Amino acid sequence: ALYGAMKALGVADHTHHVLVPSFTCAACADAVVHAGGRPIPIDCDMESFGVSLEAVQKALDENKNIVGVVIAPCYGVPARDFYDIYLLCKERGLWLCEDACESYGAMQSIIMPSGEQVKVPIGSLSTLCVISVRSEKMIGVGEGGAILGNDATLVARAKWWCSRA
Repeated sequence: ALYGAMKALGVADHTHHVLVPSFTCAACADAVVHAGGRPIPIDCDMESFGVSLEAVQKALDENKNIVGVVIAPCYGVPARDFYDIYLLCKERGLWLCEDACESYGAMQSIIMPSGEQVKVPIGSLSTLCVISVRSEKMIGVGEGGAILGNDATLVARAKWWCSRA
């Protein structure tokens, strides 16, 4: 599913750099490499074990070839700075992909510009969200995965790539 997402999001050659968490399984970086891109590991904060806004900003300032960001919420805990990272990606025209393999059904609280706090499901704001259902995952059915998103064309493109991996 991660490979299909990377291809659907346009990762195709070594000039396509993708920020990936330093604290996650190797699959996040492997999918970028397999798609043809270059993973750029970034620091995670000690509170949520997710990528931090500071690390994303620093990487974007230092590297002009970044096309997107992968976030992998660990143990059902969303990245502390998720909403700010989401807004930064949107502002800069970058995609955001969530690897929610450890976060089925988890919710995250975000504070809207109005100051209102709302809860949204993990993966619901990202460009694409991937879920694995391998036997060692929270929901294990052997092999496989799912790709979720709000853009049916993008999800169909990812599904097409997954069937050719």
